[in-house]
Parts: sequence; C-alpha cells; structure tokens
Amino acid sequence: MSLTRVGKPSLAAIVVTDLDLSTRAHNSLAGAGITMVDDLCTWRAEDLLDISYLGTGQLAEIERELARAGRSLALPAPPPLISARQAGQRARRQRERAMRVREPKDPGTAIAAWLKARHGAA
Repeated sequence: MSLTRVGKPSLAAIVVTDLDLSTRAHNSLAGAGITMVDDLCTWRAEDLLDISYLGTGQLAEIERELARAGRSLALPAPPPLISARQAGQRARRQRERAMRVREPKDPGTAIAAWLKARHGAA
C-alpha cells in the first residue's frame, strides 16, 4: 500500500499563470517562453529586465509573488576571481602609475622650472 500526499501541488508543477501577476507581466513572460515557475526561478533579475515590455515594476511584482510562493530568482553571477599573481601585477602597475611624473608639454617650461629649482628665481 502506498501513501500519496494530498494538498498543494509541488512548486515545480505551478504554471506562471497561477501566480497573481498583472497581464503585462504574464504576457512578457509568455513572450519569452517562460511558462513554469521552475523556469522563472532560473532567470536573474538583470536578464528579466531585458525582456520586452517587462520593467522594474513588473520585476518587483514577480519577485513578490515568488517570495510568497517560497521561491526566488537566480542570484547574480559572482565577480571573477583573480589569482595572487594577477593581483600583484595590478598593484605594481598602480604604483608605477602613481609614481610616474607628468612632463610639461612645452620643453621651454620644463627648462624654466629646472632653472628655477636649481638657481632660485629666474
């Protein structure tokens, strides 16, 4: 004898149209081919904003409804990690840039500045 669970359907079986979303949000998601809640949860917020006619208001609405269902959108990708070697090279380049002296465009100005520093007032 097997027991079956009676109650709410699993979230994997929930269709996006079952969420309490505006018509605009439903149509935008349908236009992008997103029909199931599981499909929707694989999208990042930045990617959803690239869908036609889906703006920040609809995004907030989608996030609210997913939170109500106990789900969320995919997290943004973490920034790429750099190795210790790359970090050292980056720090060295920054130090070199900071130490670099900018030369005046007019060579006469450079000579006048040198003379002034060497002999006082020119």
